[in-house]
Amino acid sequence: MTGSARTLIKNVAEMALVRSGVLGLARKRLRGRAVVLAYHNIVPTGERSCGEASLHLPQLAFARQLDVIESTSRVVPLSELFDDLEDPDATRVSITFDDAYLGAVTAGVDELRRRSMPATIFVAPGLLGGDTWWDRLADALGGVIPVETRRYAIEELRGNRDGVLEWFERRTGKRPHTTLPRIANESELRESSRQPGITFGAHSWSHRNLKALSENELASELAPSLAWLQDRFSNAIPWLTYPYGLSSPLVEAASARARFQGAFMVAGGWMSRSPERLHALPRLGIPAGLSPSGLSLRLAGIAASR
Repeated sequence: MTGSARTLIKNVAEMALVRSGVLGLARKRLRGRAVVLAYHNIVPTGERSCGEASLHLPQLAFARQLDVIESTSRVVPLSELFDDLEDPDATRVSITFDDAYLGAVTAGVDELRRRSMPATIFVAPGLLGGDTWWDRLADALGGVIPVETRRYAIEELRGNRDGVLEWFERRTGKRPHTTLPRIANESELRESSRQPGITFGAHSWSHRNLKALSENELASELAPSLAWLQDRFSNAIPWLTYPYGLSSPLVEAASARARFQGAFMVAGGWMSRSPERLHALPRLGIPAGLSPSGLSLRLAGIAASR
């Protein structure tokens, strides 16, 4: 069975579940709960998608997902996720983007502005204005990075961009595409920061695998990334997302020492009503291929958490 056939069958099954009426019953279990959605890039309408396929969501598909979110949940700023609400039974959703891709801070922010929705963009200052190793590798490999290749790049090479690219070119002889998705630069971030409801959080300094770093290396990745944002933007908030979603007790302690109010993984699903570990909070990863029906199921606590 081809990938497109499997996708079609999956989408039909998701639509059938949505139409079955099961969502209303499922949502009752989530009253008063919160979930943080993790997006990456939004591909502006008319632009070609390339790089790592699961990270780059077309603008129209994103718009449809926002309509689903708006119809089912109360969208709140990340900084207010744990505040008391007038309606304690409301299902709360916060929208986040990792990496600060240019498409997210332009097309993504435009769609949010049309609906007056808040969101937080997590920025790694060391990546600004460039492309990423994962998009380069994926583009050379047909859009998907093999599991072992990804593992080696993140664990053995610690997610270090230059090291990963040097290793990959030596190993395969393949050179990157010249028009890969780009991370926004400081000027483009500043433009998006003017939109009401947009805040910036930190995504480390250079997007290395924090779990593989020493205490001194962690100190150079964490506190400076927050300081850089706070020095430049009045909408910076002391929240962190871990690159690749990887953490450890050592990393959690380092993020607390760096004065982050809380820190997020990239998976884990719904938040408990009173989370105990504020520096190991879950999110719901939203892959680019997720249909509106699939999102509806996830917002009802049905189906996979990633």
